[in-house]
Amino acid sequence: MPDSNVGQSPIPTPAARNTSAPPSSVRSYGEYSEILRAAVADEESLQMGESLHSLSAQIEALTEAWRLPHEDATWLAPYFLDLLDTLRDHHAMVLDLNRDWDRFLEFKAHMAAVNQFRSQLTQWAQLVGLPVAQAPLQSDFDVSAWRLLGAGALLLDVYEQSSKASAETEIHTSAWSRLMGWIRKAD
Repeated sequence: MPDSNVGQSPIPTPAARNTSAPPSSVRSYGEYSEILRAAVADEESLQMGESLHSLSAQIEALTEAWRLPHEDATWLAPYFLDLLDTLRDHHAMVLDLNRDWDRFLEFKAHMAAVNQFRSQLTQWAQLVGLPVAQAPLQSDFDVSAWRLLGAGALLLDVYEQSSKASAETEIHTSAWSRLMGWIRKAD
């Protein structure tokens, strides 16, 4: 009985996969993205979380595909290019955030990680496009991807903690002001 999968690629092409949801075999990057989705406070936090979720879903799909055997490294090129497009969108979204975000050191650390990962992806995409190219080490990819996602999660957390602290201070200040106003009226 002939195998109907002979000649077909066992890996879905990047354009054919759904990047809005993590793959069904979510492990490390997928769990990370679920944590992000649960921790959003405002619209910009939501945008940041969704953008990081999209990146982590693509990274997860790539790492799952990387585990399968391949004849050469050329299969990586479309994945790297799609990830580069998503990373460019993320970069533009981060730059469009209000000024409250860039006051944190974590903003600069995340932007440095974005720029480094973008540079590496560009270099790797060019490299694997060559006919006899070797794939970069998956561990190098993983380190850069985790640096990017970790710095993004830290920035999101610091921003949200700062927002919560500001809101609590405003509530306490407002309550104190009302109390002082009431005391002055009583005099």
